[in-house]
Amino acid sequence: MPCALASQAVVHFVRLARFGTGKWTVQEGHTWAERIEVEIHHFLPRAHVTTHLEPLEDPVSMIDQEA
Repeated sequence: MPCALASQAVVHFVRLARFGTGKWTVQEGHTWAERIEVEIHHFLPRAHVTTHLEPLEDPVSMIDQEA
């Protein structure tokens, strides 16, 4: 007997760090993040999506990217 519950329980977690210009307003960054999250949900409807925007001009932004 197939288990329908198991297939419904799959949840994806997506963490996206994006580099953008520091000249964007908070609203511009938020609008960009919302558009990306909508696109991800189109392909992964049950995904939990976290977006984070880093300014290209800030050298500290690159610290966690080096590994």
